[in-house]
Amino acid sequence: MYNKNVNKKAKYLFIISLLWLFFFVFFLCRPEISNNYTCTGSVVEAMGDISQFFLIYPLILLIFSSIFYFLDDQTFNLWFKFAKYYLPIAFLFILSTVISPGSGSWASSGFDSELATWFTVGLFVVISIFIIVIKSWRLHRQTSQK
Repeated sequence: MYNKNVNKKAKYLFIISLLWLFFFVFFLCRPEISNNYTCTGSVVEAMGDISQFFLIYPLILLIFSSIFYFLDDQTFNLWFKFAKYYLPIAFLFILSTVISPGSGSWASSGFDSELATWFTVGLFVVISIFIIVIKSWRLHRQTSQK
């Protein structure tokens, strides 16, 4: 069911995520058209593995903010409370794997910043879906009992 009173925060998150992706891909990454798209921008090369964080998370936020057009404001607010604390912690976790000595691991020799990025993204998506489903189900149950 379409929510006519779309949460303004969800709109702003959608716009910010879209602008960030556009800025990152076309100005920092500068994809080259060849057999594959590669990021060759000097900023991205200087950022190294941490640049994945700045590409993947805005894409995930863009997807989730578009989902919130169809959901209740209370669901968005609960998810937003989770996301505003999770994202800085995930960034610091990924950053710790980048700056750690050796192969970028503090847990094992195979745990690097790319694996940390994909792990935190996967965890973020799973927890976000769980929050959305549970909160939507509870709200639906409350409205059906009235």
